[in-house]
Amino acid sequence: KNYSNIRDAVNSNIFYESIDLILSTPSVVTKVEDRSVFFVLYSGRFSLLYIGAIPDDGLILQMEIANKFVNQAQIHGDPIHICRALSMKSLTLSRQGKFEEAIDAQKQLEEIYHAEKLCADICREYSCDHTAQNYGYSVLWYEVLGRSEEAMLQIDFILEELMPQMPAKNMHNSIMILYPVIFVLKEKGMTRKAEHVFLKHIYECFYEFYGKDATTYFLFIYEPVRVLFQLVRNVEEGSCEDGDELRKLEDWVLSSDIGTYTEMQWGPMCAMGRDPYCIIAEICLLLVTLRCNGRSDVERRQQLLEKGLEQAQKSTECTQGNPGFEYARKHQSEKIVAQFSNL
Repeated sequence: KNYSNIRDAVNSNIFYESIDLILSTPSVVTKVEDRSVFFVLYSGRFSLLYIGAIPDDGLILQMEIANKFVNQAQIHGDPIHICRALSMKSLTLSRQGKFEEAIDAQKQLEEIYHAEKLCADICREYSCDHTAQNYGYSVLWYEVLGRSEEAMLQIDFILEELMPQMPAKNMHNSIMILYPVIFVLKEKGMTRKAEHVFLKHIYECFYEFYGKDATTYFLFIYEPVRVLFQLVRNVEEGSCEDGDELRKLEDWVLSSDIGTYTEMQWGPMCAMGRDPYCIIAEICLLLVTLRCNGRSDVERRQQLLEKGLEQAQKSTECTQGNPGFEYARKHQSEKIVAQFSNL
């Protein structure tokens, strides 16, 4: 763990691997009464593989770790660790494009998990509730498989039953659960509801609890998501910000600070349903639409189109070739690229 903390992934992985080998030796494993020692090991090594610090083609090692975790957690018998292990397995299956199997593992998890009883303990053990986060991911899996009714039932459960039990101050936990939800709602024409969920549980909570000088991992996407929902609502409802406000938004989205992201940023978001490039691309597209509804500035319109198309192409590059990014590719990136092609 100390090697992980100083970002020495190679040595960290060697130690994790060596400890696993020692603990898995028959003469040792039969004497281990408290199996929780395995959980720190599996979580730590899985994290290194998940972020790409250690190569893992086809997620073979991650799947191996997840299966070991499930096995040891079931021997241990504590639902806290069983839920974490099943969520790890389910998410890994989805990232391999095995969405039916991912849902099967999710359903096993749902038979055990009760947020009001387990959430606080899971957060204490693993810093956030990965089990609850899996409910958000599963919405995407249902959509990919064309099971939209089940996706909506899952969304209703998340909003009505799950979120009231979640720690409101844990912003990372909230966005991991709700990011897939808000974009599925948006795609189903429920932008106002999606916007309300985002503002209530994420955007407003962060600034209420932590203030404008604080930070959190996904803070870089807060403002783009807020602006996106504002503009989509404007277009859908036939309303519009005044000219000065739209000009400010145009200046903001065209600035060099907006639209540059690292793989550590866009990678997790692809798995969560939509990458940041796709969001910026749609903002540019919406601003062009609103500009066509009343203001003429050919040069500014061209700038928006060029940046939007550039961002859409980057989005396509991010989502191609990874079976776990199916929703982000098919339901988000490809749709935005198609809209630019039709202009």
